[in-house]
Amino acid sequence: ASNKRTQILSAAQKLFQEKGLGMVKMEDLAKAAAMGKSTMYYYFKSKVIFSVSNFRWNNLLKSAQSGSV
Repeated sequence: ASNKRTQILSAAQKLFQEKGLGMVKMEDLAKAAAMGKSTMYYYFKSKVIFSVSNFRWNNLLKSAQSGSV
């Protein structure tokens, strides 16, 4: 389960950087993560919750890269 969540967050990070949060649809995220839309909604009930999770994920990655974790 956490592997799929990680896969989704990784795909989202790329899309959000390319298009910006407002321009990315859940369909775009599902396609980028190679999953169905229903799978996306299973892990993230809305794009708002998804964007908060993605923000936390990005901060965790930055901390890990800098050795702060």
